Amino acid sequence: MKTTWRWIAIAMTAFALLTLLAIVGWAWTFEPPPVHVVIDGDEVFGIDLGLLTAGDKALLVGGVLLAVLAVIVVVPVALIIALAATLFGVAVGVGLPLLMVVLVGALVLSPLWLLAAGVWWLLRRGATRPARATPPANIAA
Repeated sequence: MKTTWRWIAIAMTAFALLTLLAIVGWAWTFEPPPVHVVIDGDEVFGIDLGLLTAGDKALLVGGVLLAVLAVIVVVPVALIIALAATLFGVAVGVGLPLLMVVLVGALVLSPLWLLAAGVWWLLRRGATRPARATPPANIAA
C-alpha cells in the first residue's frame, strides 16, 4: 500500500512539473501583437506585450499557475458544498414530513399499543415456570 501511494505521488509530481514546463514555454514564446485603444481618433492606451522582460514573464507564469491552482481547489470544494446542501435539503424535505407521519401514527395507535402491552403482560404473568424435580448435580473436579 505504501508503494502505491509513493508511485501516485511521483506521478502527480511529474505531471505538475510537465505542466509548469509547458506554461513556462508558453510564456517565453508569448509574443502577441501590440494593443492600441483608440477613441475618436486619439490613442487612449497602448501596450506591446511582446516586449515583456524575463521578470514580467515570470510574474505571468506565477499568475497563471496561481489561477490554475485556485481553480483546482475551489471547483471541487464548491461542488462538495453544493452536493452537501442538496442532500441536506432532500433529507429535511423528505425526512421531516416522514417523521411527522410516523409520530402522528404512533399517537393515533397508542391505545391499541397499550391494549397489546396489557395482554402481553397478562399472558406472561399467567405462564409460570414448573419447579425442578431434582436439584442440579454438584460435580466437583
